[in-house]
Amino acid sequence: MHKYIYGISTAALLVAGMSGSTIADDKKGLYAGVAVGYTDARNKPLGLGFQGNAAESLKLGYAWKKGFRTEVEFTNFDADVSTGVRMGNYDSQNVAINVFYDFQTDGKFQPFVGAGLGGRWQDLKLASSNGVNVYDGKSRRKIWQAIAGVSYHLSDNATLGLDARYIDGFGDKGGNYNGIQGDLQQAGMFLGLNFFFGDQDSKPKEDVYTPPARPEPAPVVEQEPVYAPAPAPEPTPEPVVVELPGDMIIYFGFDSAELDWAAKQVVADAVAAYNEHGNAKITLGGHADRSGTVAYNAKLSQARADAVMAALVEAGVDASMVKAEAHGEHDTAVSTADGVRNDKNRRVEVTFSLGM
Repeated sequence: MHKYIYGISTAALLVAGMSGSTIADDKKGLYAGVAVGYTDARNKPLGLGFQGNAAESLKLGYAWKKGFRTEVEFTNFDADVSTGVRMGNYDSQNVAINVFYDFQTDGKFQPFVGAGLGGRWQDLKLASSNGVNVYDGKSRRKIWQAIAGVSYHLSDNATLGLDARYIDGFGDKGGNYNGIQGDLQQAGMFLGLNFFFGDQDSKPKEDVYTPPARPEPAPVVEQEPVYAPAPAPEPTPEPVVVELPGDMIIYFGFDSAELDWAAKQVVADAVAAYNEHGNAKITLGGHADRSGTVAYNAKLSQARADAVMAALVEAGVDASMVKAEAHGEHDTAVSTADGVRNDKNRRVEVTFSLGM
């Protein structure tokens, strides 16, 4: 089993090391997490065999700008031990300070790499085959660990992560450390959940759209008769002022160009306004927030504008009277730093003008 775990750990380190070249500036602030895992331990000089290496961990950290994170992690390991003629139990508690780097991606998956330093408090109990205790000792030592994995963004505040890690101790590799040989090594896989508390944009309340009021008809002025020998000249008609509907805004979810129920209601109001002004031209301006790359946000904003145009045409609007434009992450409604998500910036602005 240990060959497979060591192989998966090495592969994860290599894949994460080659993924991406730009930095992530997505989640920032305080976070907490829990994880469970399985590890494989080696101790060749003493001939110890470890089985059932379950592990649980708790962590508290802070995500900085430029994709860096630091955290304090507490991990508990427990395993059955066998030396052939002796059996027993091994458990240890590790406390480490870890530093991580999150790579930039355009989707919801985000690879990361990390390393940590800390200490291990371990307890080994061995008994002979007839049940007589032959060893019961506790010890501690300094450790280091290398970590690589990938996170999946469940929401704006939560990520699910899978990582592989390798743990080893400092010191004389050949010396006996209170019954635990100095070259005790661990490799394992951990599945964990992180919840972010700080610096996350709170979702704005859903806007309630009020359709524009119908324009008042132009007043009709009655002409009094003019009694004169010669007919009076015909009065010049007053110019008719055309009042266009007001602008409308359609909002979208994170990394999405799909129309939800509220967006479809705004589309219906836009169709009604168009039918009342048959010569009106509609301009659709697609926008995105500043999370993700500039190129990706340009494509996403175009997809949002195209989705609204398709819904308008399907409802009967003349396609020649609709124009879809992409503004990407430029001209944001709410000014934010690069990489920050904001619901107000994920939108399509519907503007009416006189027809061509």
